[in-house]
Amino acid sequence: MPDVSIVFDIVRFLAPGLLFMQVLYLSGLAHKGSDSEWVIQGIMLSIPIRWVGTKLVTLVDLEINQGLTFEMYLLAVALAVGLVIFAIKSLFSPGEGVAED
Repeated sequence: MPDVSIVFDIVRFLAPGLLFMQVLYLSGLAHKGSDSEWVIQGIMLSIPIRWVGTKLVTLVDLEINQGLTFEMYLLAVALAVGLVIFAIKSLFSPGEGVAED
């Protein structure tokens, strides 16, 4: 049986990517696939979110150390990027019920 700390580290690693996927799904930009697809996509999205989050911390000179505060920061980055993508999509998509010529 895996150690609890290892399971916690895995969940902590996947959380930003899965949150980002959920925001995209709720905004209509992602389809609901199988659980394994969500885990794979969560892994693939967690890597760049962690990279961008780490670069932003050093670029803006935020004094955030590795730990729970940094993980909450990464969740906020994932949520913000997802909401920005949703806002851009809604700005450039045609309105519902509008007849196109």
